[in-house]
Amino acid sequence: MEKYCPKCFKKFPPTQETCPEDGTFLVSPMERDLTGEVLDNRYTVIERIGRGGMGVVYKAEQHLIKRIVALKVLRREVVQDESAVRRFLTEAQAIASLDNRHTVTLYDFGVTRDGLLYYTMELLKGQTLSRMIRKEAPLEVGRAARFATQVAESLKEAHDRGILHRDLKPDNLFIIERDGRESVKVVDFGIAKLVGGASVESVTRTGMIIGTPQYLSPEQALGNPVVPASDLYSLAIVLYEMLSGAPPFQAETPMKTMWAHIRDPVPPLRSKNQAVEVPRSMEAFLARALEKDPGQRFPTAVAFRDALRRAMEGTQVAPATVSLPGMSTTDEGLRLKTEAWDSGTAMPSPPAVVAPSSLPSPPAVLAPSKTPSRRVVWGLSAAVALVAAVALSVRYPWAGSQAPADAQPSLKTQPLDAGMARDEVQKAEDARKAEDARKAEGVRKAEEARKAEGVRKAEEARKAEEAGKAEEARKAEEARKAEEASKAEEARKAEEARKAEEARKAKEARKAEEARKAEEARKAEEARKAEEARKAEEARKAEEARKAEEARKAEEARKVEEAKEASKQKTSQHGAPASAMDAGLKAMESRDYDLAIEHFIEARKAGADAEKVDRLIWQCNDRLRKRLASDLVAKGERAHDKKKWAECIKHFEAAEKMGHLPTAAADKLKKCRAMNVF
Repeated sequence: MEKYCPKCFKKFPPTQETCPEDGTFLVSPMERDLTGEVLDNRYTVIERIGRGGMGVVYKAEQHLIKRIVALKVLRREVVQDESAVRRFLTEAQAIASLDNRHTVTLYDFGVTRDGLLYYTMELLKGQTLSRMIRKEAPLEVGRAARFATQVAESLKEAHDRGILHRDLKPDNLFIIERDGRESVKVVDFGIAKLVGGASVESVTRTGMIIGTPQYLSPEQALGNPVVPASDLYSLAIVLYEMLSGAPPFQAETPMKTMWAHIRDPVPPLRSKNQAVEVPRSMEAFLARALEKDPGQRFPTAVAFRDALRRAMEGTQVAPATVSLPGMSTTDEGLRLKTEAWDSGTAMPSPPAVVAPSSLPSPPAVLAPSKTPSRRVVWGLSAAVALVAAVALSVRYPWAGSQAPADAQPSLKTQPLDAGMARDEVQKAEDARKAEDARKAEGVRKAEEARKAEGVRKAEEARKAEEAGKAEEARKAEEARKAEEASKAEEARKAEEARKAEEARKAKEARKAEEARKAEEARKAEEARKAEEARKAEEARKAEEARKAEEARKAEEARKVEEAKEASKQKTSQHGAPASAMDAGLKAMESRDYDLAIEHFIEARKAGADAEKVDRLIWQCNDRLRKRLASDLVAKGERAHDKKKWAECIKHFEAAEKMGHLPTAAADKLKKCRAMNVF
């Protein structure tokens, strides 16, 4: 497979090691498992623990401080795109600037010699929110609100520093347990955009949709600029899913799901799960947080968090009645007198002798429309007092003075005249009361009619105002729908153009792939022929080596035979040395070279031919070296088969130092060295 330069992205044959233009080490786009490898001479990769859209996450150990970390490596196919490399570095820079306790902590990031981009962060122990939702949903309202509040605190810090997450979802929220309490960690700012700095150049350009369809905001689905309210929309979707067990919009295809975010109203929580019970304040909160227009949502993470807390505080049931302030003593008296006059009963005593404390309590409910105004009541009270005074003076004309004796009537006529006067006064009084009651009733009805007219006009004005607002809202809704339809049409055309471009690129890629496969097949055929020729050469050399080995063994056997014969001749002359020599030769025949060396040394001490003994000892040592070298070659070949390049190199180099490394093993040593460097 062809290699490429991670700087200029030019392609080169697989046999080339560096770029001829800038000297950068070439890399292969083929992805490999890094488990067991040492990365950048700083981290030992222990195991793979996850995979994302841009890279693979491993568990690793940092050499210097023996710390276990999570190590994320950019995937090889993504490295070929320069904008993806810049986006990866933006991710590392974005996370490094955040220190909120609900945001994952970044330790380090860098690039290896062969072009692998990586960064390390704290290794979290717990579970993702998506897994918790699958196991426990729907979550209790307070618990879900607590998680959402913690995420909002993390987003507040990020938004304050001009960083947008852009892919908030349950898979990127990690639930850990700290001090016996659950806590949220926001992870994977992998497609974050630094807003307002030198990097405002479109690493992620407007019109490029990045994220997960179920959690995309309407503006992201349309390819419009993303704002902090977009992250808060995604967070509201996550809160909705925690409360109901499913996201609000989830269609058959990603495109339909994005259209639902743009066009469809948010379904009630109970439509997803009949067992869901949340307060109305929470429904109202979600309704605003999931508005289609970003300007109608919560503008900041702080506003989102505070509104969510108020919604949770509003879950307490409000009292059914409201206490009203008590009425004054004067109002109590006035209301009592008004009711007495309206009932048509006899006139009470004058106001001067009525004690307010002796009045009964006011009625529990008195309709305002039936109560005369304060001015009318005081006027009627004054009129009643005046009429009462006149009536008393007419009824008792003698009060306070003494008439002359000749002016007084006789005792027989006085009771009759007084009775007639009292009857006339009573009739006049009754007529006056009836007239006063009629006038008071007329005043009351006129006041009620005036108030009713005012209420009617106010109601008409209110309805007219509501009709005007409804008309404005209807026009605004029509304008919004027209705008959405226009944007949808533009999005459709853009999608068609994108698909056409993708089809063209796919066709070109297919042709390039076919050409690449043909080239690989040609190279593979050449490699196969070269391999066959190499094997034939190795077989020829092996045959020559076998024959040479047989000749060497025959020569050694001859020499051993001569040594035996010489030993026999010396045995008759010297005795003990010949016996030691025979024992050494027998040990050599049984390939027990260590024992043979011991016997030969004993024979030399006993007076045997020193030159011959030294030659036999050298032969034993040489055979021991060959045996050891053969064992090392076998170990190296086993390590080569298991792709343990470092171990393979160690065994082959040891055999090479001993001077007994076959040609085939030497070729494998070169391969191991090349693979270990890669």
